[in-house]
Amino acid sequence: MQKTNTVVTINPLERICTEVNRFFTVEAARRGFETRAGQQAMAFDIAGALRDNKHIAVEAGVGIGKTYAYLVPLMYYHQTSGKPIVISTSTIALQEQLIADIRHISSMLKYPVETVLAKGQAHFVCRKKAFQYIKKHGDKQLESEILAGAVERQDFKATFADSLWNKININGYSNRTCVEECELESRYHFIKLRDRMRKTSGFIICNHDLLTVHLQKVSLDQCALLPDDVTHIVLDEAHNLEDKVRSALTLGYSHSKISGVIDEAMEAVREEHRGDLEYRIDVLHHCLTELYKLLDQQIKSQIAKDKKLSQNAERFFLSVSEDSGLKPLLFVITSYLDKIASDIHSASLFSRTVTSSVPFVIRETQNASRFFSNLLREDAGTLFWLERRKGAGRPVTISSCPANVNEIIEDLYFSQQHRCILTSATIIGQSAGSTKDKYAYFVNSTNFPAEPLGYLSEPRQSPFPYNKHAILYYSDSLPHPNRCREAFIIQGTREIVKLLEITNGKAMVLFTSKSDLQAVYDLLLRQHLPYKLYAQLPGKAQNLMIKDFKRDTNSVLLGTGTYWEGVNIEGSSLSNLIIFRLPFPVPDPIIHQKCSRSGNPLMEVLAPEMIIKLKQGAGRLIRSYSDIGIVSILDPRLGEKYHSEYSGMVWDALPIKNKTKDIERVKTFYASLKKKESEGIRDLLKQWSKIREFYGVPQ
Repeated sequence: MQKTNTVVTINPLERICTEVNRFFTVEAARRGFETRAGQQAMAFDIAGALRDNKHIAVEAGVGIGKTYAYLVPLMYYHQTSGKPIVISTSTIALQEQLIADIRHISSMLKYPVETVLAKGQAHFVCRKKAFQYIKKHGDKQLESEILAGAVERQDFKATFADSLWNKININGYSNRTCVEECELESRYHFIKLRDRMRKTSGFIICNHDLLTVHLQKVSLDQCALLPDDVTHIVLDEAHNLEDKVRSALTLGYSHSKISGVIDEAMEAVREEHRGDLEYRIDVLHHCLTELYKLLDQQIKSQIAKDKKLSQNAERFFLSVSEDSGLKPLLFVITSYLDKIASDIHSASLFSRTVTSSVPFVIRETQNASRFFSNLLREDAGTLFWLERRKGAGRPVTISSCPANVNEIIEDLYFSQQHRCILTSATIIGQSAGSTKDKYAYFVNSTNFPAEPLGYLSEPRQSPFPYNKHAILYYSDSLPHPNRCREAFIIQGTREIVKLLEITNGKAMVLFTSKSDLQAVYDLLLRQHLPYKLYAQLPGKAQNLMIKDFKRDTNSVLLGTGTYWEGVNIEGSSLSNLIIFRLPFPVPDPIIHQKCSRSGNPLMEVLAPEMIIKLKQGAGRLIRSYSDIGIVSILDPRLGEKYHSEYSGMVWDALPIKNKTKDIERVKTFYASLKKKESEGIRDLLKQWSKIREFYGVPQ
């Protein structure tokens, strides 16, 4: 019998799994990396998803090293495919870390790959607009910095208010106006970056907003921002995906913004050819003034009925009922906006009667008309609400977004040819039940696909020794935070003072509202405490406050909003993390809509939302293996007194299981931690003294 040679071919994607396994079990150990079981398991799951062409979602606890867990499999995948890969995050800090990690892994694997940090147009100065502003206002510092080569906002030494920056940055970029007609086109670094973003075959780092805009353009067959042949997208900090997509899809008109659109329409037509245009614009301005007065009254009425709104709300309900008085005004506004767009279009047929900005003005006027006409339609599939923005007088803004954000996420992220890797330290809304149960809230909010297209990985727990290094304190003796707010704030402040005495400051206190923060800050100031108080007040930059807080080791930092996530303070400066009240979402129009679609709003919407944010906040304390301290939740609704339906979900979700409501036990535990820490430092000093003596190093 003739002997035949059998050739065994290995699937290139199967080889990725083999290489990932070898990297984490052999190569990483050889290079002295610490073995992390959660990181390895996450990397193997991602390699399997790459092999099987699936979307994957995985919660990765703090300290796992999730960036390496997805970058290593993707680097091997890129060696096989050569196709561009997008990594999207919520924060600039993580983007910068990713660039460093990609370079490191690339060097380890001896596989050079291009990395592009993609930024949106609003980050860049428009030299033409800037020089027009300088000519009008005589800003010499701005002029000197631009002439010296500043092109991005971060390049400028001067600190710009958003209102000023929005006057001089790139906005409404188009090839015709920004390339063909602009004499300063050759100076646009942004144009060169866009070219690299579209043509690279390497790794592209961006934020969720830019990625969403890109995917929208792809779905509409418009000119994309990123390469057409992207195979995989990583959504890091994916717990923010729903909010970021909603933000990217949100439109808003304040009184000043819509007035600006109308004034630009006037300026687009030369004075001698305006005809009825001036009259129509005068009528529009009058109607808009009346409209926004009524909207402001709606907000004031809601605050008067519910005092919590004045403390916590950012969004308010918008009523266009018959008795609201809005409908007649909206009919006139939409009708006149349409007529103005038509007038300008007619004038544009005679080119000498209009300016070169006509196409832009017509488009903006028509967009405004559609926005206000949708307010009159009950079946528009659009969710509207009111906001009060920062600034003098707290101006009212009408905002809108599609009502079906989860379906849009599905269409943009999960119905295309690419595959997505979604990860964060806080994706799951509950820790009990099956893997499907744990991810249920996230799946419902994003329409993440079921098997066989999507895979939900078992959540990977943090390797940090939480129960040895931290204790969770809760109080059930305080008044109810909503029913007895004033008493809760007074007694809650006393509880904060007791906790500060245990750690001698070294604390961050997280609030769910600025009014609670201000009230507690005022009470603490009266105590004349022996530590510096830093509070998140208007005009104080977060990065500078955190820098001061780290430098002054025994200080106390009071924050809300963005302080709940993305703040990374390792070491003894943060040894005491105090959560003033449970971060339940404020009942605004968006939450109301989600609750209206649920059979059990408390347990299926409000509690999961709260738990995800609570996990983010509590996660500020332990940021490394050596961190120690106390996490305190002062909200009494977690205690035995209220028998809250969700309390078990909260305790299951938090990684610290060592919990107590006995403050004396907290004191004893923290004292023992400090003693062990001191003994460890003494041991290190003794070892160093012996080394110095052996090598003859002088004291």
